[in-house]
Parts: sequence; C-alpha cells; structure tokens
Amino acid sequence: MNLIARTAVVAAATLAGLAPVGANAGRVPVIAPPHAAGCPAAGWRAAATIPVGGFPFGVAVNTRTDMIYAAYYATGQAGSVSVIDGRTRTEVATVAVGPQPYGVAVNPATDTVYVTNDDGTVSVINGQTNTVTATIQVGGRPYGIWADRLTNQIFVAGNGGVSVIDGQTNTVVHRIATGADPFWLALDPRTSTLYVTDEATLSVKAINVKTDTVAAKIQLRFAPYGIAMDPKTDTAYAVVADDGLVAIDGRTNTVTAKITVGHDVFGVAADAATSQAFVANPNENTVTVVNVKDGTVAGSVPVGRSPFIGLAADPHRGIVYVTNEFDDSVSVLVQCHPSGS
Repeated sequence: MNLIARTAVVAAATLAGLAPVGANAGRVPVIAPPHAAGCPAAGWRAAATIPVGGFPFGVAVNTRTDMIYAAYYATGQAGSVSVIDGRTRTEVATVAVGPQPYGVAVNPATDTVYVTNDDGTVSVINGQTNTVTATIQVGGRPYGIWADRLTNQIFVAGNGGVSVIDGQTNTVVHRIATGADPFWLALDPRTSTLYVTDEATLSVKAINVKTDTVAAKIQLRFAPYGIAMDPKTDTAYAVVADDGLVAIDGRTNTVTAKITVGHDVFGVAADAATSQAFVANPNENTVTVVNVKDGTVAGSVPVGRSPFIGLAADPHRGIVYVTNEFDDSVSVLVQCHPSGS
C-alpha cells in the first residue's frame, strides 16, 4: 500500500470514528514483568504498551532526557503530541500542535522537538516546558523531519524538496529541490549526507548538507518509504515496496544488499549499538528485526495493531519505540533471551 492509499485509509477511519476522542483518557500502560515468560526468537519483546491519542504516526526520543514524543490526531480533535517519560513509561503531558501531525524530530542538544503538520507548518516545542514556542511555515504537506544536533539545522521533506530551518532563528534559510514526492529523511552526521526517499521517482536522493545540493540519486525498482541511518557504518537502510529492506553504502551511494522482511512494510529504525534494523509490518502487527552485519532476519516481534512509519531507537538504553496506528499506543521493545539461546 502506497502513502496516498494509506492516508486515505486513515482518513476514512477517522471519519468513521474508529479512534475515540481522548483515546488515552483513563488508560494505563500495560507493562510486562521484567522476567515475563516468552521471548521471541528475534531477541526482543514488547515490555510495555503505552496509550496515546488516536492514530499515532511519527515518534522520536530525546536520548539525553529519556523523553519520547509521539504525534497523533484523535477523531474530532486537533493534532497533538504525547510526551512520554521513558523511565516510568507513562504519558506525562500532551502538547497541541497543527492539524494531522506526521513526522517528529528531536534535537537533544537544545531539548527542542519539531513536528510536521498537514497545514504546511512545523511546530516547535520546548522540551523543558512542553509548550509550542514557534510555528514555521514550510508549505505543501510536510512529512519526514530530521534535526541535526551538531549544526542545529532542521530538515523537512515535502512540497517537492527539503526545507532547511535554522534552529536558532526558527526560519527557513534554504530549499533543496529533490523531486516530486520527498517523504522520509535520515542523516549521516559523519559524512554530512542527508538521505531522502522519493516515492514518485522511485529513488533515494543523497544531499550534501554542507552545500545544500543533491550529490547522488540512488535509483530503485520500486517506491521507497521509510529510511534510517547507521552512522557507525555509514549505511542507510530504506524500506522499498516489494523489495524489502535495501542497504545503501554511504561511501559509494550504491545498493549493497536487499533483505526480505515481509509484505507491505513501511517504517524502519536502525540501532548502531546492536547492528540491527527494525522494520514495521502493519498488516502483520509485528516488527521484523534484521541483523544488518550479515543481512539475516532474526525474527519478528508482536506489537499493537498496524505499526506503520513511527519507529525510534534509543541505542544508549537498548530500547525501540513503535507507534501502533490503529491501536492508539506506543510499544516499548527491549532485548530478551529466547529460550534455549
């Protein structure tokens, strides 16, 4: 299912009232005991399920403060961001943003959160006060977003290119033309290269963020969706329709591997600490774990209903967060030891 079709499904579900207003009201996290029986062969399990608002999409983690941010929009409500305390695994605040928020990014150096909205804006949230401090107009329908903690620049995909925002002034300082349908982003800070998926051109664009120019175009057979980066190996991992997970060598900007991970996969996160990638399977309600060193699939982890694009890895704490689109929740994945291992 492509992005347009998926958006139509969510819109229809919203109109039908499948996500209750204030879906997280009165709900408490479901937390598995530390030594709960049953560890999937993948070596990861869902240790907790945290209720959030209806139809959560993007998710990001501040690795310095251990706070997690999940964007959602419940039926009949404006868009919001759930603020989750990673230590207690509970929602501690909600922040109103623009309509139908999608992508979320965090700059841990400034404790600032950025959220893309359907009205062509980016909401800027102060992570200390959980308040919106600015709304930046970028135009079109922005989707993916990435915050570079080293340069305090924020990159936003949408409207035929990537908008570059100065995090100090909260203004758009440049636009980089990439193609008709830029969607998701991943940055390699070691090489200053931003990778952008483009469904319309069936490609991934590699952008030199020092010069704000497209340095390479990686052509694919089918449409790419989510993308994640392992900066330790300078490798990008893109989810490609009908082609599974593809590995892109950041030194040569060529596809070096294709890994079968399931049908109709969409989002992906990479954990440099474990050398693994995590791929969302919305039709199977699972996350597939891939050992990227040898390209083998470790197994799948059951999560909530319809994990889609929102995955975020915290390599410092060994945790992966997954938004479940039709379950109004965030799954917390932790490592475990399968029986007999």
